[in-house]
Amino acid sequence: MQITVDEFKNIVDPLSDTLLGISLSNHGEPLLHKNISTLIEYAHQKNIAVSFPTNLSLKLDKASIEKLVKSGLDSIVVSLDGASEETYSKYRVGGDFKLILDNVKTISREKRLLGLNRPKLIWKFVVFDHNKHELDMVVKRHRELGFDTYSFVQDYRSNIAKKAGHKYKKRFRRKHQGCFWLWHAMIISWNGEVFPCCKSQSFDLGNAINDNSVDIWRSEGYRTLRQGFSSAEDLTMMNPICRRCMGYESAPSVDTKSLTKAV
Repeated sequence: MQITVDEFKNIVDPLSDTLLGISLSNHGEPLLHKNISTLIEYAHQKNIAVSFPTNLSLKLDKASIEKLVKSGLDSIVVSLDGASEETYSKYRVGGDFKLILDNVKTISREKRLLGLNRPKLIWKFVVFDHNKHELDMVVKRHRELGFDTYSFVQDYRSNIAKKAGHKYKKRFRRKHQGCFWLWHAMIISWNGEVFPCCKSQSFDLGNAINDNSVDIWRSEGYRTLRQGFSSAEDLTMMNPICRRCMGYESAPSVDTKSLTKAV
């Protein structure tokens, strides 16, 4: 199932005066959406930046690529975890390494032909033990292959990533900071369901297709979640999902329904 253009407009319009950017992704391949360029064009008309991640391992005709480049898309984050076909295939099973590079070159060439410098093509390289020997190759060859820049991301299961996560959460608990997501971002699924973050889908915050997205942002459900971060002494007000996420394991359990209310 896919969100329709009209549904997308219903979500974006109430937020258009304050919304800075949209990432068109949530557990799916954005380029499979038949009207992806139309969605981007509409957001761009509202001065909203748009980007999305993609495996880019699918056949794209010239017309589709031209429309995508002309849409106003700001950046494409290409998941390519290897600088060679052999290394890439160890993690991205079923992906087509050559097709991805062909798509990158075609998009890059189309940008030059149209005199545009966007979308920025970002090579996202998840670092594993089996591919870390190719990091230098990414640095040296990314422009040659058509990318504008690159980004190295540690595998979330690695010791480096785990240590960084523990360090962040420890600092968060010490300073008792508010959660970034609750004050700065909103996740909206293809069917309009709203979630405060990607950690859980057990929140009942409303539906941005049926309800005004600004009203949802200001709703009692969101206010209750934010209030949970207001006291370092009384953690019973914090949603259990938030407590687990930020490492407050010793906090007493609280009924989720009593903390998260529907719009």
